[in-house]
Amino acid sequence: MFEKQKLWDVRPKWLDGFGVYSDIVVAGRIRLARNLKNFGFPHKASQDQLEKILTQVADAVEETRKFTGLSFWWIEEFSELERQLLLERKVISPEFARKTERTALALGEWGRLSVMVNEEDHLRIQLLDTGIQLDVLWDQIQNIERLLAQKLIFSFSDDFGYLTCCPTNTGTGLRGSILLHLPALEHTGQLKSVFNEEKSFDLSIRGYFGEGSEVVGSMYQISNKLTLGLTEFNLLDGLLKIALKIVDKELKVRREFMENRNIGIQDKIFRSLGILERARLISSSEFMQHYSNLLLGIDLGYLPEINRLDLQNLFLWTQPAHLQWREGKELHALERDVMRAEIIKSELRL
Repeated sequence: MFEKQKLWDVRPKWLDGFGVYSDIVVAGRIRLARNLKNFGFPHKASQDQLEKILTQVADAVEETRKFTGLSFWWIEEFSELERQLLLERKVISPEFARKTERTALALGEWGRLSVMVNEEDHLRIQLLDTGIQLDVLWDQIQNIERLLAQKLIFSFSDDFGYLTCCPTNTGTGLRGSILLHLPALEHTGQLKSVFNEEKSFDLSIRGYFGEGSEVVGSMYQISNKLTLGLTEFNLLDGLLKIALKIVDKELKVRREFMENRNIGIQDKIFRSLGILERARLISSSEFMQHYSNLLLGIDLGYLPEINRLDLQNLFLWTQPAHLQWREGKELHALERDVMRAEIIKSELRL
């Protein structure tokens, strides 16, 4: 088991920015929903059932650790701030971050692999990585699920597939997601029509934190809505094809910006740079928008003096929980905004 304290010092792998189309594709994720046979779903289960689920999953994680690399943690072992750190790193969901009892978390590869226990379903197995390599993630998460299935009996119907709390997850229980940075399409007002073109796939479009989150910094998470009646291959292949079409449209608009030397987009980029150079207060949401503009500026070649990896580090370390972890104390909103502005200037050497 790794030391929990070291977890926060490790850069999330999905922020590395490697792979094909890494200037647009931020991260790819695959999640599997599974429930144990003969137990009610978490919102219906008794306290005794929830405890038994935790015990069974803890035993399964321990018995397969040699192969999965997973470590099991009771939710009580994480402070409220630490749960927010996990949320900001996309390791857990907003709903799970709010839970304080009869839940647990299994972690592997410093958060790249995670299993939320007693969230909406008994198990939410997740793999998150940089780039658009859903096929690689699928091969890996299948192996993890099969190992756990040797120790746990999952609820399965011959007619419907894997049974889940939410009907949209019933079937394969698979949700593929791709986080895209789409500032050019957003700037030109084309996003709505681009997404509408993909209605046949029944696409879900969310913000950075997934379900219920607003879009900030031109970050759009696209994922499949339904799983029933479809194979895992068809789901992931369909999602990948749509993502690549959107990426192609984003690249086309970016090329037009460059060819036309679009003064509007240049102004937006350098205005953000000027604000970050001079501002004394920067909120998290405001920085996300400036962050998006600077990323685009780097990708278009306007800001060669700014290192992309340094900027991506700031993406994480200027979020509320990470700021407070860095300082080792709770900070009020105003204190965070002051510190965020100072850190940005220091790290980017503005």
